[in-house]
Amino acid sequence: MPIGGTEELSRRQGHPLDRITPNKIKKLIIVRIVTTVHLLRATLLEESREVPDSTERTQETRPTEDHMEFCFAFREQCAWYMEEEFVKLSVKRGIHTILGPRTMSAFDRLQMAMDSVSWCLYWEKRHEFNSFLTWQADLIRYLVGWLTQEEENEFQTLCNAFYVDMNSKNKHKSQNVRTSKALSGRLRHSNKRHLFSTSGTMNLGTAFSELESDSPLRTRMSPRDFAALLLSNDKQRFKIEIIVHWEWKPFPYPPTQPWEMRIGAFQGRSNEVVNPYEVHDALTFEETMCLGWIFHVTHASNRQSIERYGLVRMQEVTEDEILYILCT
Repeated sequence: MPIGGTEELSRRQGHPLDRITPNKIKKLIIVRIVTTVHLLRATLLEESREVPDSTERTQETRPTEDHMEFCFAFREQCAWYMEEEFVKLSVKRGIHTILGPRTMSAFDRLQMAMDSVSWCLYWEKRHEFNSFLTWQADLIRYLVGWLTQEEENEFQTLCNAFYVDMNSKNKHKSQNVRTSKALSGRLRHSNKRHLFSTSGTMNLGTAFSELESDSPLRTRMSPRDFAALLLSNDKQRFKIEIIVHWEWKPFPYPPTQPWEMRIGAFQGRSNEVVNPYEVHDALTFEETMCLGWIFHVTHASNRQSIERYGLVRMQEVTEDEILYILCT
C-alpha cells in the first residue's frame, strides 16, 4: 500500500469523474438516448404486434393500421429463416444494398426488411396488399438469398439456364436479352433525369413503366425469373437499392410501403463493382488534347439520344466538364 493510503492515491491520480470531458458527456447522452429509443420501439412493437380481430377491422380503423408493427418477428415463422444457418448459397449475389433512414440502425434495417418481406408473402390475408408489393417481396427474397436449400438449388439451375440463354449464338432471339437490353438502355440513356436519384437509380415500378411492352410484368416474368436475369448478367450491369421505411400503412390514401425498390445500371463494360457516377477524374484541356480520337461504341438505336443529350451520367453536368466526340 503506498504512503498516505487510498485517499493520498486518489488525490495523486485524480478522481475518475474529473477526467470526464464535455465531449465524453455528450457521447454518453447520445448513446443513452439512442439505446432508449430502440428499447422503446422494441417494447411498443412487442405489445402491438397482434392483428385486430376481423370484427374490429373496419373501413375507419384499417387506414390507421401500421403493418410494420403487426409483422414484428414474423420472419421466425418462415421455413427459410429456420434453415438460414444451414443453407449453402450457390448463386453469387451482391448487386443489392439495403438502406434506410439515418435514424434506423443497420440491425433494424435488416430485421424489418425480413419481417415485412415475410409478412407480404406468408400472412394469411396477404391478398389485401397490392400485387406488385408481393411481387417485389419475392424478388427481394431471391436477390438477398432468404431461401430454403431446395429453393436455392432450383434457383441456381435457373440462373445457369438464363446465363446460357443470354450468351448463346441465338441470344438475339431471347426475350431475356431483349428485356435486359431495354432496361439497360432506359437506365443509361434516358433523358428524364427527374426520375433518377443522385445515385443514378430509378424507382422499380417507374422503370417497368418506361419499358412498356418489354416490362417483366407485361411479359409475365416471375420475381424469381427477374432475379435470375439480373444476377446472370455477365457484365454486372445492374444494381438494386432496397430502402426500408419505419412505417407501413397500406390502406390510407396515399398508402405507404414497407420499402422502396430502386434500380440502376452501371456505365461501361467493366465488371468492377464501383459507382460510375462518382468515380471519375476531371481532365485539363491539355490532357484532353493528348488523348487523340475518342470512340464510344454502342447500339445504333441509341444514336439519336446520344446526339441530342450526350452520354447521360445521371447527374447534372456542364458542357465544360466532359468532352464527347461522336464519330459517325
